[in-house]
Amino acid sequence: MGKDRVESLRLAVSEAVTNVVRHAYPRSQGSVAITAGQASDELWVLIADGGCGHQSPSTDPGLGFGLGIIAHECDELVVTERSEGGTEVRMRFMLEGKLPSHQRSPVAERRQPGPSSRR
Repeated sequence: MGKDRVESLRLAVSEAVTNVVRHAYPRSQGSVAITAGQASDELWVLIADGGCGHQSPSTDPGLGFGLGIIAHECDELVVTERSEGGTEVRMRFMLEGKLPSHQRSPVAERRQPGPSSRR
């Protein structure tokens, strides 16, 4: 993995974890689970929390650039509600360089609740 890809990975993961810290647990403390794994020439990173869900209004909305930054830095992004509550962010990074821009997901995809990884 080249230096540019490592920087993209670092920035995207940092933004996703920052979103958990700022938005997932507005009235309490909570945890975040970070899972990473390689499949062929892809690195998948999952950030999951048990918080209020990404569609809940934020008490601290910030500037609103976080998901856009994440989408720009990774090759695929899925933001989904977890069936047991909370949010899961799935990011895919190609290890052999970035996909051409016309093949990349430009914005986060929002899916309905469904299966998610367990902590």
